[in-house]
Amino acid sequence: MGRASTATVDFVEDIAQKRIKYETIFSEQAEVLRTDPPRFEAAMAYIQKSPLIAKHGQRWEPTEDNIDEYLAFCDEDCNLVPRDFRDRVKIVHAAHAALMCLVTCKIPQHPESIQLAIVKRHNELAMSLHATPPIQDNREAPLSMPMVQPRHITAEEIQLFQDPEHLHGKQFILLDNDDSGMYEVTGYSRKRDRTLEYDVLFDDCEDSIKLNASEMTVMLEGSLYLPA
Repeated sequence: MGRASTATVDFVEDIAQKRIKYETIFSEQAEVLRTDPPRFEAAMAYIQKSPLIAKHGQRWEPTEDNIDEYLAFCDEDCNLVPRDFRDRVKIVHAAHAALMCLVTCKIPQHPESIQLAIVKRHNELAMSLHATPPIQDNREAPLSMPMVQPRHITAEEIQLFQDPEHLHGKQFILLDNDDSGMYEVTGYSRKRDRTLEYDVLFDDCEDSIKLNASEMTVMLEGSLYLPA
């Protein structure tokens, strides 16, 4: 029993640390790429021609017995020392693919109690790395700030928010955003292939960004909730 308990704790710590690692890599490289949009677009167009990049309609998920091999493959690109924008785009792709693999393939293989423990530990690590900015009552913000204390999202709420009707209009604070963590899910749409796309507005941006369902879940699991 003791060995099993220790193994579970080690597994939870390992997966939570991996999520933090990939999120940090993604954030750091994306910050550099945003400084030069034309070079970013050119590098992106080049990388998209690679046969290793899944094209529209192709499935990217590894099979159940190949998940660790897939993550190791992603790690090869994540560990690159970037020489140019093309390398940085490769690293961003690899970090995002690794995150999606963890969230949608590896973590769901385990019981809900372990999944919840991973979310809890991930949030603890994120909070230790990125202090949540204080909420100033007299601050004018583009978004309507609820006069409540932000809190962790429960497992039940994560499940509830899979329904876009329950997520629409909700506000959160992203823990790994150093400049302005507050955002609101301002809308959603369902594409022809029945997949969901969310509109997310950050309080320091004029325009919303679009996220697919998997990306939205990753963001929620790294956020605090501002209940109305």
